[in-house]
Amino acid sequence: MQAHLQKIDPTLHFRRRLLPSSVLVYQVERDGSSFVLKVAEDAWDRKHLRNEERTLSLCSDVNGITHLVQAYRPTPSSYPRAILKEYMEGKSPQLGHRFSNSQLQSTLEKTVEELHYRRISDLELEYKNIVISRDGTQLRIVDLGNGSIYPKTEENAFRRAKDVDYRKMEWIFK
Repeated sequence: MQAHLQKIDPTLHFRRRLLPSSVLVYQVERDGSSFVLKVAEDAWDRKHLRNEERTLSLCSDVNGITHLVQAYRPTPSSYPRAILKEYMEGKSPQLGHRFSNSQLQSTLEKTVEELHYRRISDLELEYKNIVISRDGTQLRIVDLGNGSIYPKTEENAFRRAKDVDYRKMEWIFK
């Protein structure tokens, strides 16, 4: 694995593969700090990462998400596309998890509102895309690759997508 990382970024060091995902996802280290590296293998992966990169570039000041650190452009000697993101130590809540911390619920609600303010929706708010810190005080949305950016000319579609996001968020906090 380290040899593949060298083609993407020689300063990265492999730590472990993270849970199965639609794209290859690794925990890597650089200069003593941990990051998430997402790597595309096929056309769908490339589209997913391009979309996540575009979405995250609009959200650099939004709390409650893992932010983009670096985007790697395709070269003949590397993977087609990869992005480096912040890493937050923690775990995804399990089905049926009860959020006893109203601060976590408030964080997710504010994050979704900030994303909607930027006209980003279709957030795929599911347990697998949320991480809670080990001490239970922080929450992050860790995958925005399926998010959509709606132009003002698509107000009805945007409103429907926001409604789906709110229903999914309510389901998470039931």
